[in-house]
Amino acid sequence: MKLSELNAVKESLAKLLQAPGIPVKAAYRAVKFSKAVAKEIKDLEEERIKLVRKYGVADSAGNVAVPALRLVGFNEEFDELLDEDVDIPATKINIEDVKSAGLTMLDVANLDFLFEEAPNKE
Repeated sequence: MKLSELNAVKESLAKLLQAPGIPVKAAYRAVKFSKAVAKEIKDLEEERIKLVRKYGVADSAGNVAVPALRLVGFNEEFDELLDEDVDIPATKINIEDVKSAGLTMLDVANLDFLFEEAPNKE
């Protein structure tokens, strides 16, 4: 998974975590995965702040912003960072366990790698 994909995953995962009636085993797996995603997002934000400080200029109040003239360099480095692969271990969740979670098709697409289909009982 790329770092750039984490925000979409985070939003969809938040919906899943707030859904009532999810079996405890599926909820546990979602929470574990959520913690790993949160750590990666925190690390990404720390690096983004470092880049803002590197390329930014402070105003009289001490607020730092990246001026338009330095935005290209900032974006190049940040895009390079967003292209990094991260390995977030995910234990599969049976899609049947989350069918009442109220996830949209976009949420399901964002979390597709996390779900598995129930085995056929034929």
